[in-house]
Amino acid sequence: MPSLRHTAALTSATLLALVLSLALAATVRAQCFPPGGGYRYTTATTDRFNGVKTTQTHLPPANGPAVPNLFAFVSDKDADFALIFSSLSDSLRYTTCPTVFVLADGKPVATHGGKFTGGVGIEASGLEVQNRMQAEALTYGKAHPQHVLAYIFFAEIVTARLDSDAVAQLGAASKIEFKICNDEVKASPEFVQAAHEFACRVAKSGSGAVSSPAPAPSAPPPPS
Repeated sequence: MPSLRHTAALTSATLLALVLSLALAATVRAQCFPPGGGYRYTTATTDRFNGVKTTQTHLPPANGPAVPNLFAFVSDKDADFALIFSSLSDSLRYTTCPTVFVLADGKPVATHGGKFTGGVGIEASGLEVQNRMQAEALTYGKAHPQHVLAYIFFAEIVTARLDSDAVAQLGAASKIEFKICNDEVKASPEFVQAAHEFACRVAKSGSGAVSSPAPAPSAPPPPS
């Protein structure tokens, strides 16, 4: 099935982590550890071959509006932040129109396209994530057909690069909206909570500049 891949690298991982931590220290009002302990909306893994640490939210694919997830790919020298959407539809929607716009509490969030350039480790980890997301979307589409012809659908992946300020902006927002090509989507409450946790977790993993953030309002658990 067709897919779309757009991502690029940022600057030094150490510098990014510090900038992100300082921005979050002033703006984020989220909780890294919810009541009861542990993370609810994010996971982190490290590739034992290339050393890249991938932190991500994990909202599952679904028919209908594109589903967003946040990713951080961090090596010993570089880092990438990305917003990656999975889309299931009965037609190609974004192959020729992959533009992504984001609003956080009504204010624009800077996004960028491009390719992975943060070294072969980050490139490999990013491509693996995109391939996995498309495979998961295809599996979901086959198991949850919308029409009589169950296998007539398209799974597309759209990626936009974020910088540290954009991650901090999402981490502090109470309302997040997306526009992919001409499709406008309001982020679910689960994604808003996931963005809070993601921003806080990435900042804490990078430097000690963030003290204990204030708790965010409770939200229902993410979909299984």
